[in-house]
Amino acid sequence: MPTIGLNKKTLYEKLELDLESYSTEEFENLCFEFGVELDAIETTEEELKLEDATAEQTIFKIDIPANRYDLLCMEGFVTAVRVFLEKDQAPVYKTIKPDEPIKMYIEDNVDQIRPIGVAAILRNINFDEKSYQSFIDLQDKLHQNICRDRRLVSIGTHDLDTIEPPFTYKAIAPKEINFVPLKMEKEVNGADFCKEVRENAKHVEKYLALIEDSPVYPVIYDSNNVVLSLPPILNGEHSKIQLSTKNIFIEITALDHTKANVVLNTICAAFSLYTQDKFTCEIVEVVKGGESKFYPNMSNRTQKAEVSYINKMLGLNLSKEEIVNYLKKMLIIEDENNNNNNNEDNDILCLSVPPTRSDILHQCDIAEDVGISFGYDNILAMCKPPPTNTVGGYFPLNAFCDLVRTEIANAGYVEVINFVLCSKADCYSNLRREEDGNAVVLANSVEKKKFQIGRVTLLAGLLKTLSSNRIALPIKIFECSDIMVNLKGKKSKNLEIGTEVGSMNRRYFAAVYQASSAGNEHIHGLLDFVMEVLGVERKRYSFDSQNCNDDAFFPLQRAHILLDNVKIGTFGVIHPAVLQNFNLNSPCSALEFDIQTVYEILNE
Repeated sequence: MPTIGLNKKTLYEKLELDLESYSTEEFENLCFEFGVELDAIETTEEELKLEDATAEQTIFKIDIPANRYDLLCMEGFVTAVRVFLEKDQAPVYKTIKPDEPIKMYIEDNVDQIRPIGVAAILRNINFDEKSYQSFIDLQDKLHQNICRDRRLVSIGTHDLDTIEPPFTYKAIAPKEINFVPLKMEKEVNGADFCKEVRENAKHVEKYLALIEDSPVYPVIYDSNNVVLSLPPILNGEHSKIQLSTKNIFIEITALDHTKANVVLNTICAAFSLYTQDKFTCEIVEVVKGGESKFYPNMSNRTQKAEVSYINKMLGLNLSKEEIVNYLKKMLIIEDENNNNNNNEDNDILCLSVPPTRSDILHQCDIAEDVGISFGYDNILAMCKPPPTNTVGGYFPLNAFCDLVRTEIANAGYVEVINFVLCSKADCYSNLRREEDGNAVVLANSVEKKKFQIGRVTLLAGLLKTLSSNRIALPIKIFECSDIMVNLKGKKSKNLEIGTEVGSMNRRYFAAVYQASSAGNEHIHGLLDFVMEVLGVERKRYSFDSQNCNDDAFFPLQRAHILLDNVKIGTFGVIHPAVLQNFNLNSPCSALEFDIQTVYEILNE
């Protein structure tokens, strides 16, 4: 959750709160009602030196919801809170499209490193020291949050009066780039750029990894071949923003188009407050591949919600008109055109959502805002107690497994907890098992080979644990945790397969005994002990060595475990080839079984 620091005196002035009579406790309550939290109150060093401290150096540290990017600066926070306090109406954002809009051309070669670019212009802006600093701070906050440390999105802002459109965004070899980076005095060649940054701009050094190994760097030029920025690292000194800047060119480069638009709209909405024509920004024509698109899009969008759904979620009985009035306090207004022309169902509410509210994705978000505006304390006061009382309880399977964990630990085995994601090789080829294509749940967008799939066995993790911990023998370890099962249309007693995710967790138990001589007698004894702990009579479980062909174990030293003639797992001596695959030098015996199936059988 991001935190912003707002000067108390400035904040009270903008919200029209009396500095003398409006207490900090009252402001804390206001924050709670609005859906944010006053986390801390800090003072600057100057105030600490004063005997009579004032509010001028008092800073309110306020925790902002992670999806409310519009609240990450003084301007956005004040605008939203003033509307919440019904001191202002929700602002209407406008865009101006000149007859000949300024163009930014994007060349196709940027696709290999940072393919997306959007832009906008703020005209006739008037900064003072506080608003100028807020403009810089907002970019930092966005970079840390939605921009994911500039990996997904990066922001460049420039004094438009110092550069000449049209602009060109392209990717070229580093040695072809020459410019003076921000806050530096000498010109730098792109080939030496990373070295210069490490020496003279350490605050952005951590971002170098985003482009350092690329054969090309992204760069934005004006028509005079002046470098505006080398995203996502640094802007150029030539076009830097100053307190006296009147016209600002904002360029956003990104990997994600949606996030790029959210960032652009957030900056334009917050600081169009200071333009001569309030809440207005100028459109830029972005041309790529012969296709023109115009940014920013500051128009409201329509979101539908059901009155019955909102009332059900909140436990209220509000009318359509009451809901509309509550939503006005959250910057959301009624879309009267859609409601009048297209809505015959009185239960459907068509709402107009401003570009600053990118967090509104579903009618559940609308219900949340109604709840905030209505007041959650007020909801609790109106709610009736439920007709039945329930008591929370321990999940039975967890209680069952905790019993096993305690007893196994008392028997001298050490519990380990391994990663749920692992590599294909560890689960299959390293265990001398063939991929069946059915049990593996692939993880999307996996970058590292060691985290390719959801584990289908606990045994691989235990062997890797032994490989990483070379200590005195014998070593006795176990794990009782979940594996992932791909259902693919199969049926389970507890789940209709093919529902929402098509996969499920199963609780497994596995143990490994490593020693200079690790025969079946050790792990067999542990299995008998587990069954005794669970209260399973000896006649109910048996072993099948003839039909066991699990190549992770040594032939004639392996067997399936059967409970009430149902196969639940396998135990045996680990095959030498498997030991070699996991870099183990001493023999191991192991067992692994589906403890969840054991639980289900015992509770039938």
